[in-house]
Amino acid sequence: MQNSKIKFITTAALCLILITSCDFSGKKMSPPRKKSPAAPPTRKGSLACYLSICFETTATDDIDDPNKDYVYPDPEKFSDQSMQPQYIKPSYLLDLNGLTESTPVATNFKLGDFMAMRKGRYALFSSDVVTTIQLIRNEVNRAIFITSGYRSPGYNKNIDGAATWSRHTYGDALDFYVDGMKISELPKLCNNHNASFTLTYETHIHCDWRKSKLDPAFYISKNDKIDPTRREESIVKMIANESRILLNAIDNHVELSTELPLHEDEEGQPTHEWLVTLPTGEIITSQSPTLSIPKSSGSTHVKVTVGGSIHIEDTLRW
Repeated sequence: MQNSKIKFITTAALCLILITSCDFSGKKMSPPRKKSPAAPPTRKGSLACYLSICFETTATDDIDDPNKDYVYPDPEKFSDQSMQPQYIKPSYLLDLNGLTESTPVATNFKLGDFMAMRKGRYALFSSDVVTTIQLIRNEVNRAIFITSGYRSPGYNKNIDGAATWSRHTYGDALDFYVDGMKISELPKLCNNHNASFTLTYETHIHCDWRKSKLDPAFYISKNDKIDPTRREESIVKMIANESRILLNAIDNHVELSTELPLHEDEEGQPTHEWLVTLPTGEIITSQSPTLSIPKSSGSTHVKVTVGGSIHIEDTLRW
């Protein structure tokens, strides 16, 4: 009898514990409710590391961009098909809102030298180019002043004459000058470090590394066909082919100037080196953006080098 009581008590206790499964009412139990799947986690960023520090990035698709300042052009619309993979939209960006521009990223350079809030809250800049400009600084042993690094597409669009495909928006271009050095001396510094393109201005030089491998901290790229040791001659030829010498006749003189399809800087004039041969054989040279020459009957041969890289030539007749 005692064993029967123990069995009854044990059974009753189990039913109390498992009351949801022991239904004495005889009613059918409802099936368990399905839980809604949790929202996918926010996409994680990468880690962008420079010579002195690393920063966490944010996925470009997750940034707050109400003004559409980070809309990049379709790379398939770039004229040089072989270079289209170098113009893909960055996958990750740094949020400068949480960073200090005075933070050192190399021995002689700060974060604000390459990326500044006034040019876009979100930014990127190639760690390889930071290393390169530090190496140049070590070589010349002079102060280097960077006038432009990264620019958001929205900021760049508001610059008069700025290029749609400016490498400043892709984070591998620098405008700078060196204390105590002539602008004409600067192309060699960049070219010695495999710069893809250089253009000299009256106050600074533009150097970019558009053919170098995209920084994996900011880009998801599978383009391994780029040869960074070969200068991008096609861009030089393209600019030269689309450039022209402009004429403005004033009385017995003609004022010469140039028109280029691409300007990579924020302000200032590219350097000009004019060489004009008049019908009389007289030669006129100048380094001004514009040049006034006498209007003479016969053929006048004009050569001008713009930015130290773009060569334009024409024969004029009146």
